[in-house]
Amino acid sequence: LVDVRGSYAKEAVGTLLTQMSSEEHKRTVVVLAGYPDEMKFFMENTNPGINRRFKKILEFKDWSPSDCAKFLMGQAKSNGYNVGVDASYLEKKFTQLRNKNPGKWGNASDADAVFTGAQQVSLSRRD
Repeated sequence: LVDVRGSYAKEAVGTLLTQMSSEEHKRTVVVLAGYPDEMKFFMENTNPGINRRFKKILEFKDWSPSDCAKFLMGQAKSNGYNVGVDASYLEKKFTQLRNKNPGKWGNASDADAVFTGAQQVSLSRRD
C-alpha cells in the first residue's frame, strides 16, 4: 500500500475498514506497522474513517548503535559463536553505518542483517 492514492490501496483500506466494523470481527485485532512519517502520511491520506478506528498508537523507539551491538553480541552468544571484537568496536561500526545512510538506518533490522550475514560466512567456511 505504498501509494495510498491508488485504486488498489483505496479498495484494500475500504475492505479492511468494512471488516473491522462488522459484528463478526468485533474481537479482531488489526496492527498497522511502519516508519512514523510513512504511517502519518498513510493515516492522513487513505480514508477519512481510518483515524476513528485506530485510536491506539504504539511507537517504538529506534535502537541506538549500542543496542545493536548488544543484540549482535547476544545473538552470537546464544548461537554458540565467539565474537572476536568487543561491543564498543561493534557500536562504532553501527554508528558508521547509521551515519552513512541516516534516512535508511534500519537499526534492529540492520543489526539482524549483520548477524545473519556473519552467520552465513561462518557456515560457508565449514564446507
